Amino acid sequence: MDAPPSDSNSAAGAPCESTPSAGDSSLPEAEEVGAPSEFRVYFVCTGNVCRSVLAAEYLNAATAEIPVRANSGGTEINPEVGVPQDILDAASARGIDLSGHRPQAVTVEAITEADLVLTATVEQRSAVLASVPRALKKTFTLKEFARLAETAEWQPVDSTGATVNLSHECSSFVAEASSRRSQVGRDANAEVDIVDPYLREPAVYREVAEEIVVAIDHILRKMFR
Repeated sequence: MDAPPSDSNSAAGAPCESTPSAGDSSLPEAEEVGAPSEFRVYFVCTGNVCRSVLAAEYLNAATAEIPVRANSGGTEINPEVGVPQDILDAASARGIDLSGHRPQAVTVEAITEADLVLTATVEQRSAVLASVPRALKKTFTLKEFARLAETAEWQPVDSTGATVNLSHECSSFVAEASSRRSQVGRDANAEVDIVDPYLREPAVYREVAEEIVVAIDHILRKMFR
């Protein structure tokens, strides 16, 4: 798991992979936000020490030259837990340093401000939508969105074009992907979750890291040229 189980009444959070109920009002309310100057992606997992942080920082590294910015959060964080060594190693192998990362909780504000929300699992996607139902059209699991990107009829954005409104174009891509959501849903064999590697063998961490990287690379190739 991304974070170890702990007392549900403690500040460290509840057992991992449980998700907030639709009536959970513990997340802070969103504040008024201005017009975005960049395309903002928000990754969500459980503890924010494995899947979501690796995904966010890999995307940031891959899009360093264009106005795309990723952040991440967890549905059940334990602030005393750091990034596991196997994730640090997977990130380091790709030129990313996660040693300074500390887990952050998912908030309504972060979901609201994001242009695209990508979760590790369907359960976490449901938790996001229970908190912010209006985020439906921009919230997917990472693998679900990668599959939808494959089906999208889209002319990749020229990310080097000075006159391109990249944020607007990327949001249009998200809308196109959302309109095709039922195509993935009809495929009974489509696995759209990324398993939680926390406290599992090193091979699982490596497999999860590769799944994340492959999915993000696929999305970027479809969205940009």
